[in-house]
Amino acid sequence: MHLITSLKIGGAEQALANFLHQVKNNQDQHLVVFFYDGPINKKIQAMGFCTHHIRGLIHYADPLALWRLFKLIKKENPDIIHTALWSANIIGRLIAKLCKIPTMCDIHGKSSDEGNLRNKLDRLTVHQATALVAVSQETQQNYYQTIIAPIKNNTIINQRLSTIPNGIDCATIHANAQKDPITREHLGLTNHDFIVGAVGRLEPIKSYDLLIKALALCKHMPAIKLVLVGGGNQEPLLKKLVQTHALDQQVLFAGPQDNAHRFYPLFDCFALSSQSEGLSIALLEALCFGLPIITTHQHTTHDVITNGKNGYLIPPGDIARYATTIQNLYHNRHNLKQTFANINQQLVIEHYSITSTAQAYTNLYRHIVNP
Repeated sequence: MHLITSLKIGGAEQALANFLHQVKNNQDQHLVVFFYDGPINKKIQAMGFCTHHIRGLIHYADPLALWRLFKLIKKENPDIIHTALWSANIIGRLIAKLCKIPTMCDIHGKSSDEGNLRNKLDRLTVHQATALVAVSQETQQNYYQTIIAPIKNNTIINQRLSTIPNGIDCATIHANAQKDPITREHLGLTNHDFIVGAVGRLEPIKSYDLLIKALALCKHMPAIKLVLVGGGNQEPLLKKLVQTHALDQQVLFAGPQDNAHRFYPLFDCFALSSQSEGLSIALLEALCFGLPIITTHQHTTHDVITNGKNGYLIPPGDIARYATTIQNLYHNRHNLKQTFANINQQLVIEHYSITSTAQAYTNLYRHIVNP
C-alpha cells in the first residue's frame, strides 16, 4: 500500500507515478491511498492501479478519516505500507504500528524547512518506521541532522535511514515530448530568443519571484525570455510583479499542463529558484534534454549539479548573481550547448534511471518483509 498525502502536481507525487509505471507489469500488487486528490490520480488509474481517497468529516486527519484509513488497512492487510510526504509519513507510522505492518517512509524535502512542531512530531514517531528512504544524499544528511541526531540512543534509527535517488524514464519523457509538439511560434517566440524555462507549481516555496526579478536585470537584453510552466496560487502575484517590472514581453505564463514534457525542447536552459528542494523531478527531466541548469542552492555541493560543469549553483535570494549567470549563458550558449548536453544526458542515464530506482525499492520491500 502506497499512502501519500496528495496526488496533486508535485515532485513526490510524480515520483510515485514514475515508480508505478515502471513496476506495473511485475508480480506485486500496489494500492494507492491518498488524502488530497489531483491530476496524478488519473495518471495512476490509467496505468491500471486502484486508488482510494480517504476523506474525513471536516479534515483529512480528523477522527473519521483516521478510522476509515485504519479500516482500509485492516481490510487490505498489505505486506508493507510505503508512505510519502510529511502527513502520510506520520499518520502511516502510527496506524501501521497498530496494525502490526512494516512501514517505509520516503523523505522528499528538507526537514529543516518543516518547522518546529512538525519536526517534534517526526522525532516522536520516527522510531515506528521500519525504513526511512531519502531521495538524495543531501536530503538524507538533512534528515539525520534535523530529526535523528537530537534523539538519544539513535543508532538503530539511523541504521534504518538510506538513500534511493528519484529516477525517471528518459525514453518515455522524450516520447511524451513528441506528442502534440509545441513550437516557439505557438508561444509567440522566435529562434533568436534565448528561453529560460521553469516547470513547477507556482507556490511560495518555489520563489519564482526571484526569476522574474533576475529577468528585470536583463531588460536590456530583450531576446532573453522566461517561460513558466505550471499553475498555483502565486500566479496572480507573479503576474502583477511582471507588470510592475514591465516584463510583459519577456515573461510567458504557460499555465498548468497535462504534458509539460513537450516544453523542454524549447528551452535553452532550465531554471530552479526554490528555497529548498529534495531531488527535483523537473531538474532530472531537464537533464534528459541536455539542458544547462541554473539552480538556487544553500551549499557549494549538490547531488546532481557540479558548479560550472553541468550547471550553476546560485545562493538562494541572490538575484544579481542569478541574472549574471543567465546573461553569461546567453552570451556563450553556442559553445556550451553541446558540452552541457553530453554531460547531462549521460548523467541522468547512468545515475537517475527509473529502472534502478524501482529495483532498489523492490529489493527493500523484499528485505523488510523477509529480513
